[in-house]
Amino acid sequence: GDLHGAALVREALAAKPELSFCGVAGPLMRQAGVEAIYRTEDFSAMGFGELAGSLGHLLRAQFSLRRLLREGSINALVLIDFADFNLRLAAASKHSRVPVLYYISPKVWAWRAGRIKTIRRLVDRMAVILPFEERLLAAGGVAATYVGHPLLDSLGEVPERDEARRQLGLPVGPLVALLPGSRSVEINRLLPVMAEAAALIARARPECS
Repeated sequence: GDLHGAALVREALAAKPELSFCGVAGPLMRQAGVEAIYRTEDFSAMGFGELAGSLGHLLRAQFSLRRLLREGSINALVLIDFADFNLRLAAASKHSRVPVLYYISPKVWAWRAGRIKTIRRLVDRMAVILPFEERLLAAGGVAATYVGHPLLDSLGEVPERDEARRQLGLPVGPLVALLPGSRSVEINRLLPVMAEAAALIARARPECS
């Protein structure tokens, strides 16, 4: 969310330099010019146990952001992912008559499809990153526009496979990537198990790196 939000802010400011942004922001969004009322690092919970531990912080953030919307100084609300938090904020925004743009849709095609009705009621426009999401949401009466996947913008900077291996100092042969996630909870839980799996792979397939 921080990566894609930062890219969105940079493009928006390039088109309209007079815009200003504030809200929940990570380091990349702050670097792009967003005034952080709350930091995304403080919302990096995964699962009910971790969420319960940060519930007070989440509620305080909701109250603060809703108050900001009521004060009338916000012209538009841009939401990125994080559906359980953002759809509640969208309800407050709708009540305050602040238009809502939702960038990167909740994965209604994978689970909790009933949220399409909530999105239709609360969100003015969905900007989706997968082509079929536009059709799916439109069928549910949601105003949705496919805007392309943000990672495609960076593909021009990605070297070819052989050059990437050379730059990273990787040998030729099968390569196994360990991708435990970005949240500290994910890393602490998943990386030890992945390391054990990597050791098993290394013994069974020594040609892997």
